[in-house]
Amino acid sequence: MGESPLSVGFFIYKIILANGGVKVSLHNEHESSEAQQLALNSFSDLPGIQSTSDHDPFASVRLARADAAFNPFEYSPLKSTAAPFNLEMTNPYGPRYDNLYQDHQPQNDHEADGIEFSDGPIKPEGPQVERPEDRNRPIVTVRQGESIQRAIERAPEGAIIKVQAGVYNEKIKFTRDNIDLRGEPGAVMDFASVDASEGAIRIDGRKNITIAGFEIKNIRGKSTPTAIQVEGVSSNIRILNNDIHHVENNSNAHAISVYGRNKSPIQNIEIAGNKVHDLKLGRSEAVVINGNVAQFKITDNKIYNSNNIGIDIIGGEGVSAGNDRARDGLIARNEVSNVSSATNPGYNFKKAAAGIYVDGGMRITIENNRVQNSDYGIEIASERRGLNAEGITVRNNDLIRNQLAGISIGGGDSSNGGITDSVIENNRLVNNVRAIWRQKNVGAVDIKNNIVT
Repeated sequence: MGESPLSVGFFIYKIILANGGVKVSLHNEHESSEAQQLALNSFSDLPGIQSTSDHDPFASVRLARADAAFNPFEYSPLKSTAAPFNLEMTNPYGPRYDNLYQDHQPQNDHEADGIEFSDGPIKPEGPQVERPEDRNRPIVTVRQGESIQRAIERAPEGAIIKVQAGVYNEKIKFTRDNIDLRGEPGAVMDFASVDASEGAIRIDGRKNITIAGFEIKNIRGKSTPTAIQVEGVSSNIRILNNDIHHVENNSNAHAISVYGRNKSPIQNIEIAGNKVHDLKLGRSEAVVINGNVAQFKITDNKIYNSNNIGIDIIGGEGVSAGNDRARDGLIARNEVSNVSSATNPGYNFKKAAAGIYVDGGMRITIENNRVQNSDYGIEIASERRGLNAEGITVRNNDLIRNQLAGISIGGGDSSNGGITDSVIENNRLVNNVRAIWRQKNVGAVDIKNNIVT
């Protein structure tokens, strides 16, 4: 392909259309129609290309190569030889899928249908554990054979506790505020010989706590074993970049739970960049926010191989004496797969599990997630009569090969609650048994601009 007269700030995407055609979509932050047309004209002579200058904000999100085996969820910006490429996408949130990004600098270009492609933008870094204000904080080092709990209890105010490589197998409770607990590469918390009931790692009524960088495994116990449990009137809690796996109990278990039981809410929770996988949860969920919890973010996690719900936001379950509804949250850029209760004795081996579930929560945005090979992709409802999930926005998600529905709205029975005052828009639903399943007690829900194949 010859030189294209693109100027700095342009980015162009090749899009595979449902009818097998191809179009080029061009965007420029300065919205210069003359410059756009100039750039589009440079592609007009390519075979099979339909040039367009429309500004569909989702047109540039899913792109693919035009061959028989193309992946409709892969994108590749077209390469311009005239100027540096603007790699920012129209949607500022993502998507953030490993197979879409290169690790460092651009690799060798490849061609498809005579059009040059780059290997994609540089992969964004994960959640940032270190912050500028950390520079003057005291550092405490824990070595294998030493006690993490003792370090927490004896560390100076505001300490960063760095845990060196090794295997640690003690239950941990944060007894102080303003502590960062950071695992260095190879730091493993193995609870195989520990009863992890009510939290192997417990945060109760604490503020300004970070847990980051650990492998946390073998979570079992008699009563709701949980890898990381947050309760009390806690605030500013960050759970980042951990690998949590083999959480097991046939009754109830969680990988990460946040339970707001008090009249005052738990606030400002960030759960980001974690891998959560290989779970047997009984009738509970992998990552759950329940009760009086306000302002949370669940982003950039990978949740897979679970026999019950991946992410669950719950209201009205009777957990809190205060505002008993998890609210004001963002669920974004998560990859959820292989979530099914078909192997779960707690559900009589019936399919009922959602990758992402809002059960009576309110004012929550769910965007740029990918959920595949699960019972439900995304489910929005309420299990309690007279209570609706409300103020829910579900947009720009990929729902792929889910066994009951890509998106389900409303209660499964007329005795349940439902959903109202919500929006389902610009989602891509591929090879689901049902695309969008409208069940019971569905109120005012705006369903628009979804793509179903």
